[in-house]
Amino acid sequence: MKKSVRIIFAIVMALITAASCAVVASAEGEASGDAPIIYYFVDCGDYLVDTVSEGDAFGQYNSVTDQFFGADPSTGKQWGVVDEGLDEAGKAAYSDSRVLTTWTWAYEYNTEGVDVPKEQSNRYCRNMMESGLDRVITYKFEMPEAGDYVVEVGFANPWGNASPVDFYLNGELASDLMVFIDQNSSAYAYATVSPVDGYITVEAKGTTPTINMAYIIISNVLTNEETEGIDDGETEYVPDLGDGTDEPETDKAPAGTNAPADKEPAGTSATDKDDSSSGCGSVLGSGTVIAAAVVFAAVVCKKRRS
Repeated sequence: MKKSVRIIFAIVMALITAASCAVVASAEGEASGDAPIIYYFVDCGDYLVDTVSEGDAFGQYNSVTDQFFGADPSTGKQWGVVDEGLDEAGKAAYSDSRVLTTWTWAYEYNTEGVDVPKEQSNRYCRNMMESGLDRVITYKFEMPEAGDYVVEVGFANPWGNASPVDFYLNGELASDLMVFIDQNSSAYAYATVSPVDGYITVEAKGTTPTINMAYIIISNVLTNEETEGIDDGETEYVPDLGDGTDEPETDKAPAGTNAPADKEPAGTSATDKDDSSSGCGSVLGSGTVIAAAVVFAAVVCKKRRS
């Protein structure tokens, strides 16, 4: 009798351990499956291009945060800002590694030699308006694999003269998208695009005195968790800069003007989880196994007594 009880107890404990391991394995699998793949992370106008600010990471294809269009120093992928390089005398004015071009400039009012959040550093159009030129900032990225990619672009408006701005991918306006930005704040835009001839071209255009492009992220899914819950493009996302300027003014832009090009109905996002395969589902399934084991043990004990 005692020996049978010990055997049954051992079987039940083994089943419980196996069920618990299944829950952990399922949770770990989901976490790895949902992790975004970042191909490029560009901190436009960054002063220290060999480092990233807190919370950010380099992409698979870039080892610096900003550069002229050309081969990446580590990955060899072709990417960067498309413009003429500034003369050496102009570049020598700064001791850090910021990228300065003839018509675009790294925002010079941050503290020199310090990493700041990607929403605060930016590349802006310099002397284009004064020279009678159309305002535009262009980046180009080599994409070795075909397919759809999510391109997220952040914009700033430190002087109050860089809004609205149009966001283009491969020469086409991203779903008639115009980004409205409050002064001293930031806003974002994103859309899905496929490479053309192996490249994705990202452009910002505007008729205002300047454009302040803050960052570009190219990935397989939208990486910004704070975009969850935006409904029909009526909510303007403004990153928190920690300076009290992050509250959006909802009457700044007509409803829908910040809607992503590939907005899907609720529940169809690539990052949405299927409840049937979630950790909760695994827990319920494991609970059923444990309950069955307990019933089995009770039946066996009853038969032994009889």
